[in-house]
Amino acid sequence: MPRDSGAIPGGAAPGVAGPLRLTPSARWALLAIAAAALAIRVAVALFLPSIVHQDETFQYLEQGHRLVFGTGLVPWEYVVGARSWVFPGLIAGILEFVRLFGDAPGAGMLAVALFMSLLSLSPVICGYLWGWRIGGLRTAIAVGAINAVWFELVYFAPHALSENLAANALVAGLYFLYPGRPASSRTGFMRAGLFLGLAFIFRVQLAPAIAVGVIAVCRTDIRRRHIPVIMGAALPILLAGLLDALTWDWPFQSMALNFWINLKDGVAAQFSRAPLYQYLSLAVTYWSGAFALIVALAMLGSRRLPVLLFVVLTIFAAHTALAHKEYRFNYPALPLLITLVGVGSADVAARLGQGLSSRRALLALIWAAPAFWLVTSLILARGREFYPLWYRDQGSIQAMRMIDADPSACGVGIYPADMWDRTGGYAHLRSGLSLYRSSDDRPVAAKHAFNYLIGYKPADFTADGFTKLACWSEPPGRTIAVDPICLWRRPGACSPEAATLLTAAPPSFLSQAHPDWFAQPAK
Repeated sequence: MPRDSGAIPGGAAPGVAGPLRLTPSARWALLAIAAAALAIRVAVALFLPSIVHQDETFQYLEQGHRLVFGTGLVPWEYVVGARSWVFPGLIAGILEFVRLFGDAPGAGMLAVALFMSLLSLSPVICGYLWGWRIGGLRTAIAVGAINAVWFELVYFAPHALSENLAANALVAGLYFLYPGRPASSRTGFMRAGLFLGLAFIFRVQLAPAIAVGVIAVCRTDIRRRHIPVIMGAALPILLAGLLDALTWDWPFQSMALNFWINLKDGVAAQFSRAPLYQYLSLAVTYWSGAFALIVALAMLGSRRLPVLLFVVLTIFAAHTALAHKEYRFNYPALPLLITLVGVGSADVAARLGQGLSSRRALLALIWAAPAFWLVTSLILARGREFYPLWYRDQGSIQAMRMIDADPSACGVGIYPADMWDRTGGYAHLRSGLSLYRSSDDRPVAAKHAFNYLIGYKPADFTADGFTKLACWSEPPGRTIAVDPICLWRRPGACSPEAATLLTAAPPSFLSQAHPDWFAQPAK
């Protein structure tokens, strides 16, 4: 693909050899694309609040809230010590800062979403820089813009998931490792190792992909390449091990125990099993008619950045081999795949633009690929299968916002109690409110403990003095298989002693296999 000539705003790219030098036009374009990407992600957090998976709430947000405010449901991983406190600690820092200005839960959750959205600019910025090094401004805009607008990247970006943190660190690490060709200095390899180490501690399952990327770039150069990468990765990994030693019982406990439990008890597989073709099936479903084009352009782009394709395929293969499959597990591969699609799109645009001499035509060609993928993303985001994800458990968040807005709220019942994992937890409630169990259709004995009730299954609580305030379906206006989430309220005060506090019950198969684990109080 020919480099941009002087006829293209921004001038020629400096090439992959030597330091990166962006022209003023290229800097402004990068700033504009990054700002647009951030605005899109924050808008999604504000106007389409949802819960991607219960881990988002109870493994991270709830535990960060518990560190700051002292209240929160405790899932089994934090009872036995099978999760690291690194991510909850980051969230706690954000919530503690917001607490200086008040303890409104909405402000805290928005701050976390903003933090995650800022980190999600890693693929946008790194993709842009990869494109600049490969083909100048035209390629940079194509790659940066597609990472900015692609619907799956936008959907996941604001959510507090370890896959997000791992993906953002992985992209940055691969960029420093391989900015179009292997890094040119020991500092570059150490910087790459630092981010790859972060990707590892946030998602240990990425270890095979990280190893493939490092080996593909460093090859047999142990002294000048492998050792600096290892030195850079050692810092975050050792600090994570030290944190485990301080917060649990021994270094690296969360990683080792999680691996051992899954190996011995098959915990993940107990929750669900999926066939080998599950991820491929989901990709075909979500990408619909664009699937073949995405694959073709990614393969074309891999001629420029083959290491990215190696890593993508390794992530896909490693997660396909596991019985328990969730689409978010493969998320770290998505920004890399979309980057390759952007490179391939720019390559096609350059071929189509050969022979064009009009500056206006060339400018239009620069934005042709981003415009195409923006429209495609909007269409796929509203696809029959993906569209409901934008509203997943939105009712839980909206219900708790309504409760928080009522100064007379004094307690919240959850019906049925075994659906605690669909709630927003204490992280979405203001201080002083408690969550209570409500396991009967008519909570006569328990009703005095709370004056609000969130129902996740159809039931009528009018006989107990409750009035239905609102219901939320997923998504609104469409036929769904999930029962609507409804909010009920009764007048009067609360008597906390009248009911049992809601708890995060461990899976029955795990508590039966290891009853001694749950005999001790959670840390």
